[in-house]
Amino acid sequence: MATYYVSPSGSDANNGLGPDASAAVNKPWLTIGKALGAAGIASGATVYIAPGTYREVVSVAMTSATVETKVLGDPLNAQGFKDGSGLLLTPGRVIWTAWTTDDKTLPSTSATLNLNARDFLTFEFLYIIGGRGQAILATTSNSTNITFRRCVIACFTEGGTDPLVSVTNLVDNAAWLFERCHFMANRVQGGVSLSSTGSNDIDVTFRNCLFNGSRYARNISWSNTSVTGNGLLVEGCTFFGSGYGCVHVYNTAVTQAYPAIVRGNLIISCNTGFVCASGANAQMQESYNIINASVPRTNVDVGTGSISDGSYCALIDAGSSWLFGLLSRPMFEPLAGSAALGFGDGGGWITDDILGRVRPSGGASLSKATGCFERHDFAAKETGTKDASDAGIVLTGPGDHDILVAVDATSTTISIKARFDSTHDVTTKPQVILLAAPEIGVATETKTMTAAVDTWETLTFSAFTPTAKGWVTIRQVSRPAAGGGKAFFDTLAIA
Repeated sequence: MATYYVSPSGSDANNGLGPDASAAVNKPWLTIGKALGAAGIASGATVYIAPGTYREVVSVAMTSATVETKVLGDPLNAQGFKDGSGLLLTPGRVIWTAWTTDDKTLPSTSATLNLNARDFLTFEFLYIIGGRGQAILATTSNSTNITFRRCVIACFTEGGTDPLVSVTNLVDNAAWLFERCHFMANRVQGGVSLSSTGSNDIDVTFRNCLFNGSRYARNISWSNTSVTGNGLLVEGCTFFGSGYGCVHVYNTAVTQAYPAIVRGNLIISCNTGFVCASGANAQMQESYNIINASVPRTNVDVGTGSISDGSYCALIDAGSSWLFGLLSRPMFEPLAGSAALGFGDGGGWITDDILGRVRPSGGASLSKATGCFERHDFAAKETGTKDASDAGIVLTGPGDHDILVAVDATSTTISIKARFDSTHDVTTKPQVILLAAPEIGVATETKTMTAAVDTWETLTFSAFTPTAKGWVTIRQVSRPAAGGGKAFFDTLAIA
């Protein structure tokens, strides 16, 4: 399938077939609108969007795809985008905004993205900002097989009552997925509004998403006149600051029990947790949620494993660890000892969190955290079990810890010593992972211990040559069979 490119250094008169705006022939387009227009990409293609700001509202006009077609931001410039002088573009966010003139002039009142009944589109690594009066993302007729992954969908202006995302006329088996997305809502009608015409399984999933405020109304709402199958799944999400209902289901006629399932979610500082239409308890099944809301449930049965009496303090990071001279962490990540860690999930539905990092992590438990974050980078200083240095680190329980290593543009070999105790599982021994650093041409490599218990083993990555000076990340992973199992790491060597 063809690959296309969009860049602030491009031109819509180009053919879009290369990332280098200084090339003789194959040069990038300038706008996302061109890529998704009638003369842009085709079904099955991939278009990469260079770092930069794209001031445009787009109504998709391409011939509707029949297989997955990808629109991928490239914040690290892994594709090697260059300007008209042949210089590499600086890595940064890929911002798609309805402020079509500049950031000091009123934005458009149109949706930033209107899917316009097109299908099989996947959007990833995009920071999508809405304007005034309309939804940021809208579709009014039957779009199916739509995915948003690792996107920010945000509104920063007053004005307008539409939600951030307005999806109408969803049909059976619509297959919509929002995964590892951050919704920042400032709208009267809240975050995401879904309405469906189908009567069977519409198949809409929110997984590992963060909902940060929806002003007066709902974060996720779903309405239909008749439901005979399942449809909405919300799992592993965090909701902070909501009005009437973090998840609100108001279908008027339901013949299938529990068309909506909500599980493993963390609700903080909200007015109402889960809401169903009057007397329709069988519309929603909830389990293993922590619900800190003035009204935990309305017309929803108490779920298995859920806590809603205010007894659990979730203890989340306020995004200000730097005030105390501590490691900076994402806002809403659980603090050490948080009740959200190791909470339990009743079945093990998801294996990673909003960061794409392993679940469970940081709770000294084999059970996952509730909400979209686990706690990572939780290693403690270890002076007892050590190699040749004064101290190493220890991970207690499952999870991971990253370290950054500076590298030159020369052949580089990195090794690290690892060890595990008798409580750790010998069938899933500790690992170290060299994470991909595409901006300097480094690929992922994983090394797994083979040595016996209580034995130091040197794990050595294959030699690699970065294309430029930079940083690589080494991830140390503990994979015990019990919450108290320990993995030790020490003696990092660079040659």
